[in-house]
Amino acid sequence: MQRESHLGDMMKSTIAIMVAGLMLASAPTAEARTFKDITEPYFAKYGDWKEVRKAMRQRQKGGEQFTADDWFVLAAMCAIEPPKGPSKIMNLAQRSPCKGQVIEYFEKAGDMGAPRGFNQASYYVRTRENDPVRAWYFAQLAYRMAGTDSDLAADALERLSEVRISAADEQRMQAQVDGAARRLAANGVYAATAARPAVASGPSLDWLGFLDPSKCYWSEDANLVFSMGHKFDSRGDRAIPATLQIPNSSRTVTSRVERRVRANPDMVDVEVDFHGRWNGLTLVGTTRRFIERSDAVNSLGLRFQESVDEVASRLRAAGLPVNADGSERVSTERRVERWAGPDGGGSETYIEQTRTSVFRRGNETVFYCNFSSDNP
Repeated sequence: MQRESHLGDMMKSTIAIMVAGLMLASAPTAEARTFKDITEPYFAKYGDWKEVRKAMRQRQKGGEQFTADDWFVLAAMCAIEPPKGPSKIMNLAQRSPCKGQVIEYFEKAGDMGAPRGFNQASYYVRTRENDPVRAWYFAQLAYRMAGTDSDLAADALERLSEVRISAADEQRMQAQVDGAARRLAANGVYAATAARPAVASGPSLDWLGFLDPSKCYWSEDANLVFSMGHKFDSRGDRAIPATLQIPNSSRTVTSRVERRVRANPDMVDVEVDFHGRWNGLTLVGTTRRFIERSDAVNSLGLRFQESVDEVASRLRAAGLPVNADGSERVSTERRVERWAGPDGGGSETYIEQTRTSVFRRGNETVFYCNFSSDNP
């Protein structure tokens, strides 16, 4: 965290929230540096955050040639505003004089070789401008240019999980990301990149999986996410979004409850959004479909960015019972459970069914994997 000797008590919590987890790499192949690594030389040279901002603005107005670090620090200092107090005059005096340029400066930092700048631009575009399309663009560009910085790649994936855009917007903005990546590579700022975002490590998803994939026995943590993904309203009969913590992570997310079937408004899809790599696929979250006040439907699954063919191929390679074309696959087994007793014992017969499918829904590919057992 920043040098405490340079921060007043009023500012500590504000700075801590703003810079938590913030890291910066000067180039895709460079070792990731923390926020402190970047800012400490500036604090050591100029003083507290206000003096840093003042000095950086003076240098900018003087026409000095800025580095990627310079633009990043200027953007970070311009983003700071103390919490508002009871005095309108003091609140006005504490306003950042360059708040409106924060996104522009972070973008400049990214353009000059600090890809974390793109990630921060995404955050401020979403929170200040409420522009999910542009936020998606900057997060995707941060992910593309992260190179070997797996921490930045993971953070960019989380930024992507915070926004929802249409398939048309995604296609349009991906073309812009590709163009920007080519431009940056041509300018020598970054190493040459592929036409699509490079595969990078995302948040650990070791908890997400199956106790027995052949029967769609989901892991305990996976079942927890499915079950905690929604709650019911005060009447106890209508599913509404819930906030839950992702296993093995400090991150919390609020689910979405969708009602896509007009003919059956009681059928809901509960979706929990989080990004990561899973069996070579780009995971965007979980999904659960069920009918309120009924046990007739209870489908559990995952959502991916890739096509149906690629998802089905990867799942088959991972040992899951999936058809090559993603069509519904049903496996039925008859199981007899016997027991002994003083009266000779007895037995019960169960019909067990494993049902999988892979299909496209909007701009995502859904994979359902379900198990049921009935005692006719």
